[in-house]
Formats: sequence, C-alpha cells, structure tokens
Amino acid sequence: MTDYDAIVVGSGAGGLAASVRIARNDHSVLLLEATPGLGGCLRPFEKAGYTFDMGLHYVGELGEGEKFWEALNELGLLDRIEFIELDPEAIDRYVFPDFELRLCKGKQRFKEQLIQLFPKEASGIEKYFGIYEKVTRASESFMDIEARPLQLLGWVVRNPVMLRYGRVPYQALLDTVTSDIRLQTALAAPWFDFLLPPERAAVSYGVGTWYHYLSGGYYPRGGSRALRDAFVDELEQRGAEVRTSAGASSIDRRNGGFLVTFAGGKQATSRVVVSNVNPVVTFGQLVNPNLVPSGVAKKAKGLRPSASVFGLLIGTDLDLPALGVGSGNLVPYAGYDVNKIFAATMAADSPRVSDCFFVNSPSVRDPAAGLAPPGHHSLEVLAGASYAAFERWADLAAADRGEEYEALVAELSDQLVSTLERFIPQLSRHLEFVEVITPLTLARGIGLVEGGIYGPEVTPDQMGPARFPDGRCGIDGLFLAGAGTKGSSVFYSTLSGVQAGRKAVSYLTSQ
Repeated sequence: MTDYDAIVVGSGAGGLAASVRIARNDHSVLLLEATPGLGGCLRPFEKAGYTFDMGLHYVGELGEGEKFWEALNELGLLDRIEFIELDPEAIDRYVFPDFELRLCKGKQRFKEQLIQLFPKEASGIEKYFGIYEKVTRASESFMDIEARPLQLLGWVVRNPVMLRYGRVPYQALLDTVTSDIRLQTALAAPWFDFLLPPERAAVSYGVGTWYHYLSGGYYPRGGSRALRDAFVDELEQRGAEVRTSAGASSIDRRNGGFLVTFAGGKQATSRVVVSNVNPVVTFGQLVNPNLVPSGVAKKAKGLRPSASVFGLLIGTDLDLPALGVGSGNLVPYAGYDVNKIFAATMAADSPRVSDCFFVNSPSVRDPAAGLAPPGHHSLEVLAGASYAAFERWADLAAADRGEEYEALVAELSDQLVSTLERFIPQLSRHLEFVEVITPLTLARGIGLVEGGIYGPEVTPDQMGPARFPDGRCGIDGLFLAGAGTKGSSVFYSTLSGVQAGRKAVSYLTSQ
C-alpha cells in the first residue's frame, strides 16, 4: 500500500498538466515543488503593484480542435480560463532597418505580405510554404506516436520530407529557397521563441513557430498567473495534495512502487512518478543510478541546455497605447544576419543584447486585470543571453556579486533602454520600476539548468528520439513531462504533461 497513487515532481506547466490529468481519473496525487511558488515559468513576478510574466507571453493553436485547445479541454480547464486574442494584424512586429514584417493571422495573408515585401522572391516564397506544409504535417503527426523503432520508421516512410530536413539546420532550408539575406532573416524572424539562429535550429522549429501562431496568438486574461491558477484550482477541487518548498532529492524503488525523498528528509511512496524536472537533473541527481538504463543515462547527460535571457521588467507612467504599443509583441532588429546577431548576443564577453530583443506589455494586453498601478503600465523587455557571461557569479548571492557584475548589468540595461527609446520616446525618464532578470535569476529562482529558458536546445541532434518525446524512460511507472520531452515552451510542456498523465493513468489501471 502506497501513500499516493502518483507523485509528480515539479510544478511547471508539464507537472501541473500531468497532475490534473491523473487527479481527474480519481487517483491520489502529491505534487512537489522545490521553490516557494507554484508554476515554474508560469509563475508571475509581482512587485510594487506590477505583475510580469516570466515564461508565458503568448500561445497559439487555441482554436477549437487545435492542439492547445484539445489539451485544455482534456484537462477540464476551458471553462476556468479565458484568453484574449492579440492583434490579428500584428501578433508580432519584426522591425528591420528598412522594412517591417508583421506576423498576421492567416497563412495565406502572411504569405501574400512576404511576396509584397519581396516580389522578386515570389517563387522562393512559394517553395518555402510548400516545404512548410510537409514539415508541419510531419511534426503534427510525430506528436502522437510512440518513440519506438518500428513506429519511427513508419513515420519516416509516411513523411519522406524529414529524410532531407530532419537532421539539418533551418539554414539549409532557407538556402534551398532563397539567397536573399533579407528574406532569409524575415523567414527566421521568430528565432527568439526558441533562442537559436538558423544555422543551429531544427527545421521543425523554424517552420513550426510560424505554424503555431498563424492561426492566432492569445494571452490568458489575468496573465500567466491565471493559467497557473486554473491548474491549481482544478487540483484542489480533485483533492490533490500540493507542497511548495518541497524539492525532491531522490527517487528510488520501494516494494514495487517508488520512494521519493523531499524537503530535507521527508519521504512518501507512490505507484507511479512523473518528473517534470529537466532529464539532466532527473537522471543525473534524482533517480537512483542503479535504476537508470545506460542508454537513458547517456542520452540525458548529453542534452545541452538552451540559451537564457537578460531582461528588464519595467513599470512606467507613460501612456504606452498612445505611443503605439499594442497587444502584440515588438521585435527590433539591428541588421539582417540572424546568425551573427545570435553570436554577438551570446558572447561571453561584451554581449550585444540590443541587436534583437522581444518587447510586450501585459497591462496593455489586459488593462482590466490590475497588472500595473492606475495610470501606469508594465513592460517586459527580453534579450537572449549566455550563462557563460554570468557564470563567474553563480555561487554568490546577488548582494555579493560586486562592481564588475553591477557594471555588466548596467551596460546591458542601458543598451536595451537606449534602443527601445526609438519606439517608446522618453522611456529612460519614466522608469518608475525596474527589475533585472539574468540567467542566474532563472537558474536560482526557477531551477532552470544554466538558466536555459527552453530546456534542452532544439538543435537537429536534440530533437525527436534524441530527447524523450513520448515521456517514457525505460523505467516502469516513471514518466517524464516538460521541455525535455516534446519540445520547448509552455505549449509543448502542457502537451507533454497531458501525455504523461495519460500514461500514468493507463499504468495505474493496468496494475
């Protein structure tokens, strides 16, 4: 007899989704979270009357029958959370030195915009979307298969496009359709959604990001906190037990089930475990090494983390809507070579975070939710950053990092504010509140490996069976959720949690 049917480790989107999916089948659940607050990247940052979203800025595929809608429907959350549709004419604004590309709702409309901007490249654009159709169909069908040899072989046979594009970087696809560097940059414009340049990113992410948002971009009414709370409310209604400041320290076998040690020595047993923790940590620090198959241990150990971010969470008394800030995201570019921009941004010494960054305002998107004090607005400014640029201070408390650290933070902050003033004049004179986010913030506050905001990086050699796409790990009763499974983002993490929850329920039912 175990204490619980299931123990779920980690309360990010994947852990929350798995917990709900299991609890809705009337199984007892204990959800463990290492930090004082639930949600992982869904956990908002709240201070001085401002609320900011750490990891969820928008999500797609929310139309009836689409992937995210289906996941929320299966979890019983559609009635618990309302979404605001972002400006369908400008979900994202990519502002280049001599033109602007707007991510608009509707694939045909978006394609026509590209052809209008690059009329001499019309045939290349048509070719791009022909490949796009095949790759996105393949990626969608991969979401529903088991990562077993015969199923993988069958998937490749049904999707021969992946023989050409499954193991090469996105740059190879871009070179296939055009030699125009400006069009290549336009087609790679949403690289911030996975923090890799075309020469390193998987093709499935290069085209998949467009696919995800071309049916519309959405923001939870009330911010990421509202989505997090919808999960938690459902768990409470189902009688699940939730503990914060209760990080797991080990996962072992006990009498045919599992023994999980947490919170400085407390223990609980369960019939199944779902780990929403990065596989590098799950198999490198938590699970008894004697339980882990050698191939699984090798795979997990080799997973490289994604890049991190440097960001500013700003409170201002400026009237942002009057200055042209809308519900969509602003992404300014300093030039046309995303590969060079990425290299400069990720430099360990003298990084240039202002060459491309991501801007949005939660309070503009949802003015009625109280995300900023009256007459003020919240503004999130995020740029890519390398952990290496901050690693020397990783073992120090923030107050002990010294003048060199403070000088680096000030320099990067000035870069962002100065560039952003091209779009929001006088911003530097209206900074009512500023909180700086660095890779160390994310590593310490959320537990992300090297501050990697997207889990394992989405390079071709780390996609599909190179990670844990079906949530299995070779240990009966132990399932995985989170960014180390299907892919990065709240979207994929939620889907992975639903999948892990299904598998856990099936396992519990079969025993």
